[in-house]
Formats: sequence, structure tokens, C-alpha cells
Amino acid sequence: MNPIVEKYSLSLNFMNENEFSGICHIFLKSEEENLILDAREMEIEKLLANGKEASYSYDERKRKIVLKEIRTGEVELEISYKRKYGEGLAGLYRAGKGDQSMITTQFESNDASTAFPCFDSPAIKAKFEVTLTISEDQDAISNMPQISNRKISEGSKEIKFDTTPPMSTYLLYIGVGKFLTKTRNHGKCEIILARPGKDMRSDDFPLEVADKCITFYEDYFGIPYALPKMHLIAVPDFAAGAMENWGAITFREDVLLNNENTDSEGKILIAIVIAHEIAHQWFGNLVTMKWWNDLWLNESFATFMSSLCVNSLFPEYEEEKTYYLNETVGSMASDALLSSHPINVEVKEPEDIEQVFDDISYGKGGSILRMIHHYMGEEKFRSGLSSYLEKFRYGNAEGNDLWTELEKSSELNISSIMNNWINQSGFPLINVDYDGKNLKLEQHQFLLSGEKSEKIWKIPVFIQTENEEIKILMENRTFELEVKGFQKLNSRGTGYYQTIYNDLMLDSLKERMKKMDPMDKAEIVGDSYFQLISGRMSAEKFFASANEVATSFSTPSSLLLVNNLDRLNGILYDKNEFSRSSAKIIKKIIESGESKGSKMTILDQITIKKAKVAYAKVNHEFAMTESEKFNSYFNLKPDDRELVALSKAIVANDLGEMIAKLEEAEDDSDRETLIVAMGWANGKKNHKKIIKLLIQGKIKKQDAPSAVFTLIRNPDSRKYVASILLPLLRNMSKAFGNTGMLSTAAFMTIPLLGLENEAKVRKVMSKLNYNEIRMGYEKGLEMLEVYKKMRASIT
Repeated sequence: MNPIVEKYSLSLNFMNENEFSGICHIFLKSEEENLILDAREMEIEKLLANGKEASYSYDERKRKIVLKEIRTGEVELEISYKRKYGEGLAGLYRAGKGDQSMITTQFESNDASTAFPCFDSPAIKAKFEVTLTISEDQDAISNMPQISNRKISEGSKEIKFDTTPPMSTYLLYIGVGKFLTKTRNHGKCEIILARPGKDMRSDDFPLEVADKCITFYEDYFGIPYALPKMHLIAVPDFAAGAMENWGAITFREDVLLNNENTDSEGKILIAIVIAHEIAHQWFGNLVTMKWWNDLWLNESFATFMSSLCVNSLFPEYEEEKTYYLNETVGSMASDALLSSHPINVEVKEPEDIEQVFDDISYGKGGSILRMIHHYMGEEKFRSGLSSYLEKFRYGNAEGNDLWTELEKSSELNISSIMNNWINQSGFPLINVDYDGKNLKLEQHQFLLSGEKSEKIWKIPVFIQTENEEIKILMENRTFELEVKGFQKLNSRGTGYYQTIYNDLMLDSLKERMKKMDPMDKAEIVGDSYFQLISGRMSAEKFFASANEVATSFSTPSSLLLVNNLDRLNGILYDKNEFSRSSAKIIKKIIESGESKGSKMTILDQITIKKAKVAYAKVNHEFAMTESEKFNSYFNLKPDDRELVALSKAIVANDLGEMIAKLEEAEDDSDRETLIVAMGWANGKKNHKKIIKLLIQGKIKKQDAPSAVFTLIRNPDSRKYVASILLPLLRNMSKAFGNTGMLSTAAFMTIPLLGLENEAKVRKVMSKLNYNEIRMGYEKGLEMLEVYKKMRASIT
């Protein structure tokens, strides 16, 4: 039985360059005589229980302190210890160099125990009192405002913070550095943008977004933001994109700071990421999952709610469209594998926790919520969420608690539907047959491998007719309904399933393509891609459908088609006829998009930029022309830099000029653009230079995956990467710590490197810790077989 922890009183001293020391007081109630605390790589100097020395053992392998023969009831523990700073980007570690150097923390999921002994479980909430001793010329940030700041000796000072509300250990934040700040008030709440260094490198856009997001969520949930302040902190080297620490949210610089070097896509991403993390202040922080199997309760809701929020606040960004591309279609690629996992996945070991921070927990979960939101209706969905948050505020909950509240607000059997979706992996393919009067539907699991499955889903089906949308719940293998004027299934791609039509119906859809809603058109594009790679559609039919989309430019269908063709070209890199057909389609998209002229939306412009980037990879002459602009890289509009940098890399004999620009860059956005572009250079000499930059630390730890994964996407560099894969992955694992990076790397690496180097890749993977890569390894091998089968079928 878990103890009830009332409070942690934590004092940390950061005056030593190489290590920090701490005294942790834990006030708790326990009915057990033995207590087990989480503590990693700590040197315990003293441990008292109720003022007396306690008998304990420390298991370094299991990272546990076991206290024996503790009296039951109220207990006060006092633990004095010291520890070295983390070498990677997890736990309590040093980030940045020079003026930008800072101490920061990343505790999710179970790394709070690297900073202080604790009960490192989301279900054991407690209040936190934090006191820090730091250098006199530095400042400090934690979850709550400072309540005292006093000099205690020459060169040092002590900062105390107000007590937090009850919260989980993974949400605690500690940051120390020389911070520049900007502020904005939201009622009585102060919003603070903070960055270590001498230059903020941002305008007020992040503050504006945060202010508007708080207003949106307070109104949507009917519950005020709970804390008196909210920090938005730019961390110079950070494994995650962002982290929702309550009242002290951390970000990578390029998803927080907005300036003259931020392109349109980057600015939209800043809004989405800020909205996602602020959604967590309610979903995740105010109400927290009991255990990590319900991680999706945090991440799926933050993903979906941030889309609703940004779509409401910034309609010009057309976030609903990019949500479908990034979250729905994006997650289907891995969920169409037998090795996928359910949203609600059993989690026992630390290695398992980190591997479920993936596109299933974020994208699939968020997409199913989008489906349920549409099925229930906005007001009923909103009412259920508000009731759930109010009922469990400052506490813990699980999925069934939410279903109960949604059922009350909608009078629908939401529990039955949602448990069916979250407790089994995969998604259905619905075969559609219509004779002009009767609509016949039949569902089977969609698997890229083509294997059969007996799974059945309870599917909210959205039927589009000439005059209305019909909503039904399909609970069995087959369903029949008399329908007048049937047009299409899965209107606006709202359902999480694929559809397949007979040839006659498919021809009818093509005829209506130009007049079709852009989201419906995108859903057809997404379905055709999956049917191609699974062998259900020929390349000829795929290109016939693609040609219809290319000649009638619209977003998000044109953007999705560009993304799909770019991905396919990387898999079918030596299939010349496919590459030529692909290049023609991409060129047509560029031409049809540019013909809109001044009527282009922001998303239209991003689509054309992405199309040109994809075109440069398959048309050397085009890349050569664009590369001539590289000397003026920093004078180019931010939206033009990705294409020019990539083109330069493609035609470059030597990366010297690009490396010089990388060293000159002031912002992470430009660094990322240049690093990714350089990965597309040809020649082993250039590939070695990129790896050398990683070894020398001239590429930040956080950007190492971008550099490596781009080299993997580039067919010319795959053989070289395969030859050094083991040390590459081990170095990345060391840098990223307990973050699930190895599993992600396995999934990214195996399908592409394995096309020509399968035996070598399998050998490398066998030398890694299987528990750390299990999910990615199994998915990667399965996807490799899908790619091999597709390659064999296409000339």
C-alpha cells in the first residue's frame, strides 16, 4: 500500500561545479513498517526517521532505499546526500555553454529520483517546499514564486519558493542560471518568458499565445488556472520538445522563441507546443493519471485540446488540417503493424514507460478523442470534461473515471466504445459497397502485412450524403443501412479507420474530387498511400488518384500527397520509373499551388515550400539552381532557407560552407535547418564530417537524432551509417538517458538501413539492451518486411 505523503521539504546546494548536495525532509503517513524510496546514484550521508538514525539498505541496481522497522503512522524522514550532475539530458543536469549555461531538470517519467530521494510515482502526490543555495550572480526558477532571496555568505545566496499544491514528483522543476525575462499579466497570474544568456532572441509572441491559451482553457473547462505564475523557459539543450512542469514549463528554444529567423511553420509550431503544454496544466497536472498505463490520458488530451485551442485562437493556421496529417495519418503508420501496442498499455518496468511516449499515446489517442468529440457533439463533450476535472482536481484518475463523466453528459455508452478502442491495438478497414439504395459496410483489421485478424471495433461511422451527415455506431462485422444520395464514408477524415471502395465508387469519388471538402480529399489521399504500401493498390492506380489531387491544389490533401511521395522516394530510391512519375506529380502540385497567387493561405505556402524541398531531391537541375542562393542564406526569408540549404547539400562536393553557416547561426531554428539539410549531402567524406561535428560537440545533444536520422533517410549515406551504427546509438543513448530514444531509433533505423544492410543492422540491435528497444525493434523489423514486399511489387 502506498504511503500518504503530505510534503517534501527540499534544500539543494549548487555551489559545487561537479556535484550538488541536498537535504530532503519527507512528511508522510504509512501503515507499513518498511518503506521503499526511489534514489538513483546517490551518496547517502545521513538518514533519520523521526529524528533518529534509521536502519536502511541501498540497492544501487534497483535504485531503491529500503528503510526497515519504521513505526507506522506519522513519519518524518530526513535524508542528507550528494550526487553528480547528470551527463545526459534527463534528471537534474547542466545545459548550454558560456552565458547560456544553466542547471535544469527533466523528471518525467521517473527521473525525480536523480535529484532527491522520493516516492517517484504519479499516484503519490505531495506538496513541495523548495530552497536553493546558488551563486550570488545567478537566479532560480521553480514551480511557485520566490518568497525570499537572501545573501548567506560571500558569493552565495539562498532562495526559497512558496509551497506548491499537491502534485506528482515528475512535475517538480528546478532551474538555475542568469536569466533574461519578459512578462505579461493574465489577471493575477504572471506569465514569464525566460532564457539564460544575454539576448532573449524572441518577441512577445510566446507570451501572447500563453495568455490566450489560458483564457481559452479556463473558459472551456470552467476551472481557473491554479497557480499564481507561469514560466515559459527556453532550455539550450533539451531532449523533449517541451515539458509541462506545473507553473514552470520548459521548451526547446526553437519551439518557444519567435524572432526574425522563425519561418511560418516554426511560428505555428510554437503556438501548438505552447497550447499543448498549457493544456497539461489541467490534464496531467491538476488531474493526474494513477500510473503510466494511462499516460495517454495526459498526452492524448493535451494533443487534441491544443488543436481545438489553436484552431479557435489562430484560425489562419488551419490547425485542424495539419492535425489530421500529423496525428491521425502519422500514427496509423505504426498502428497498422501487428507489433503496435494498445493505447492503454501495461507498464511495469522503467524501460517500458519511456517507450510508450510515442505516436500511439499522442497521435492515435488524440485522434480517437477527435472521433468521440464529433460523435458526442461539442457541448456534451465539453460538459463531461469539465465535470471530470472538477471531480478529480488535485487528485489522480484513470480512463474509466473520464468515461463515466462523458456518459453522464451524453447519455451514450462511451465506456463500451472507448474501452474497445484503447485496450486493443490497431484500427479497422471498412469495405464500402453501395448499389444506389443500400449501403453495406464490412470491417476487418487493417494490417500493412496483409495478415488476417478477428478483431472487431465499435466504430462511430460518419456517412456523408448529398444533404446531411449520418452518425451510426457499427458494433459488428457487417452493417447495412438504406441511404439516399450516398457520397462518402468518414466525412472529413474524422474517424480513425481506413475505407476502401470498389472501382465504380472510386471513379465516382475522383469525378467529385475538385468540388470535395479539402479534408475529405485528404482522407482519400491518406487511404490510397496505405493501400499502396500494403499491396492493396497498384502503383498505376495510386498515381491516377495522385494526379487528380495534384491538378486541383488544396490543403491538406496536396501537403499529404507531397509527404507521401517524399517518403516513398526514400524507400523506392532505385525505382527510376516511380521516381520520374513522382517528380511529375510534385511539379504539378507546385505549379497548381503557385497559380493561386495572392489567394494562398499560410498552409498553402508551407505546402509549396515542402513540395519544392521534395522536388529538389528528385530533380538535380532544380536543386542546382536553388543552391546558388546559399551564399546569402541569412539574408533570405526564413521560409526560403530550408529549400536553399537542402539544395546546397545535394549539389555540394564539400560541406565546408554549410558548416561555416552552422557555426554562424544564432538560433536553433537555423541550426536545425542546416543540420537536417547537410544529411542529404552525398559522398562518404561529407557523411564523416557530420559525424565528426557530433563527436566534437558542435551539434547539440538534442539535435543528434535529427542529424543521424537524416543520414538514414538519405540512400547514399545508409551504408556508411550502418558501418558505425552501434557506437552512434550508444552515444545517443548516453546523451538522452532514460527517454525511450533507443526504441525510437530502432524503429527509424531498421526499415531503411535494413533494405541493403539487414544482417548488419540485426547484429547491431542484438548488442543493445533489448528491454530498452523492444517496441521499436519489433515494429522496425515488421516495417522492413512491408517495405521489402512493396519494393518487389514495383518496377
